[in-house]
Amino acid sequence: MSVRRGPLLALALSVVMSAARQADGESVDAEAPDASSCHARHRCLSDAVCGGKHVCGIIWHSGSTIASGAEIAVDTCEAHGQSALFYGGWIIRDPGGFLFEWEAEVRYGGLLPSLGQVIMNLGCGVAESVSPWLTALVAYDPEGFNHLRLRDDDVFIPIGGKASIDKSAHATAMIDPKEGCGRPRAKVSIEVPRGPPLVYDNLRRGDSFVWGSHWVTVVHIVPPFMGFVGEIGWVEIKVSDGPLPHHH
Repeated sequence: MSVRRGPLLALALSVVMSAARQADGESVDAEAPDASSCHARHRCLSDAVCGGKHVCGIIWHSGSTIASGAEIAVDTCEAHGQSALFYGGWIIRDPGGFLFEWEAEVRYGGLLPSLGQVIMNLGCGVAESVSPWLTALVAYDPEGFNHLRLRDDDVFIPIGGKASIDKSAHATAMIDPKEGCGRPRAKVSIEVPRGPPLVYDNLRRGDSFVWGSHWVTVVHIVPPFMGFVGEIGWVEIKVSDGPLPHHH
């Protein structure tokens, strides 16, 4: 899939490179960081992304923020704000209504999906002027990434993270190393109450498998983007309301 990143990314990278030159001792005309900002050290990207039609907001530590009907929170901040552990979830209304939860480490500039939107991590830290607790700054639906939105009531398993349905059947995912140069394939591992995990490898778009008490189908596999700004990678999943397959 060709990823369109648009003029916003070019602007962000330009600002970031300017900040990098300044850090290396070069003289760069730039406005001094606002000391009252809870994310002053990350203003290079946040200034490029936030403002105007782009909506940014604070995610609270262990205090979920409601966005598009979903709960999102930040648990830990690592490497001087360069990555953060986010978690969240929402109630899937179709079929039947059940709780979906996820957890993933998101790098600075990384994107991940939530219910009805895409979220970009713009840095984390403690902002005494805002809260004595850990917070993270995020952008909702940054320009050029709307094509990464989940479809309808789809859920996702983050690459390197985990997800669960109804607080059980914890699932992890990785890109299958056997994918070669063709379409990406994924490997999904699901914990079970007794015995070794259920492992489904070589999964492609359209493949189905059992996740807990649900029959699910792979809708889309999004590999991690290894550049500065881009998706962390995930497997988009459609949950079916049909009966589970019979095993012989």
